[in-house]
Amino acid sequence: MAIVSVTLPATSSAELWSTTITDATRAVRWQNNVGVLGGIPTRTTVCATLSPVEGNNTTQISNALNACPSGQIVVLNAGTFLITSELQISKGNVTLRGQGAGITIIKSNTGFSGFYTNGIVNVSNNPSYDMSTPDAVNLTSGYTRGSTQLVTSSAHGLTTNDVILIDQRNSDTSTPPSTCKGSEGCAVGAQGRVGEGGFIRSQGQLNRVTAVNATTLTLELPLFFTYDSARVPQLVKVNGLVQRVGLEDLTVDARVGNTTTSANSTALSFTGTDNCWLLRVEVRHGDGGGTGWGMMRFYHSYRDTVSTSKFWGPRIAGTDSYGILVQPWVTGLLFENNIVKDRPFVFGGPTSGNVFAYNYMVTPTHVSGAQYGETFFHGANPQFNLMEGNYIVGYNATDTAAHGNSLWQTWMRNRMTLDPNSSTFANWLIDIEFLSWNYNIIGNVLGSNGWETV
Repeated sequence: MAIVSVTLPATSSAELWSTTITDATRAVRWQNNVGVLGGIPTRTTVCATLSPVEGNNTTQISNALNACPSGQIVVLNAGTFLITSELQISKGNVTLRGQGAGITIIKSNTGFSGFYTNGIVNVSNNPSYDMSTPDAVNLTSGYTRGSTQLVTSSAHGLTTNDVILIDQRNSDTSTPPSTCKGSEGCAVGAQGRVGEGGFIRSQGQLNRVTAVNATTLTLELPLFFTYDSARVPQLVKVNGLVQRVGLEDLTVDARVGNTTTSANSTALSFTGTDNCWLLRVEVRHGDGGGTGWGMMRFYHSYRDTVSTSKFWGPRIAGTDSYGILVQPWVTGLLFENNIVKDRPFVFGGPTSGNVFAYNYMVTPTHVSGAQYGETFFHGANPQFNLMEGNYIVGYNATDTAAHGNSLWQTWMRNRMTLDPNSSTFANWLIDIEFLSWNYNIIGNVLGSNGWETV
């Protein structure tokens, strides 16, 4: 066993950050800037109480949520609520609460139909996936690291509380580079936005507007880095976000019988969410056998929280390797105090300023016996994400060869070890590939006696 503290590469201007000495530009202020603003609310007013019915329960749950006044709760009694079509929650400011995980169960039934990658339960109001509308607006000033004030080249048309994407063109020659190239290509929407002139934009962050004037605006979060004027910084409004929806005290089960609903399926999705949460929820996805795409998916999400929840998935088979999948654009996600079994945590594209902390992740073994990654940067330009205080069995990697580079990630105070019962594929604990820039690996406890060596 070894306690290792590494900062790559070394800098000459270290400043005090958190509990460790490192260059202040290599991290951001995550405290108070991730998760539901003000914490998960404690809602007490019940608008409807439901019990399971025979057949498809999607309609009765959807109708109750749509009729529920803002800030109130739809309660699900004990039992199994079978569904044969996607339960989409598109109304904001409501909570769906059960009697406890394993007691109240929402479960896909035989004949389930729907867009499986969205999940059998999908918190979404169908956002614009490629952000092609509305038109983007150029920025003229204010786009420096730490700034909360922006100036646009023309009237931006934004209002207070809007969520925006701030981004810039990719560049192979910048320092560090911002690329979207690799063996698996650069899928639009999955790896970045296409802006003016067809330029791909895979580097940026989401943010909330807190005050506006015609061509100026104030931001909720400080900018994570300084944008380059030559790469044409822009902002665009993120439409269709669902705000302040909570799922609490229930199980989401994407299995039919003892296998997954579909080989390309997801149990639960937050697709275009803003300050939404998962609390004391169990997610089951093929842990009895079969394959499956992922247990939970985030896409175009801002300041969500997942806490005190459990995720059970199948051992990884082939390419069906996404467990908790954080896709573009996700900023301010707080994923804390959870148990994740048999699946990795994958940053699948431009995600920034997220925290993954104090989770317990075990059994990352491939069905062939080979070892798979547990925290995995597999997409273009994830940046400024923090992994702190986790217990992780499995290797941790940057798969920059697939889609593009990875920037400013921090592994801090984790306990990490490989699985001695696996065979091949990964014989290293931390794998930082080419095109990975400015990583912090600080104060981690690495390895097990008699297994890994330093």
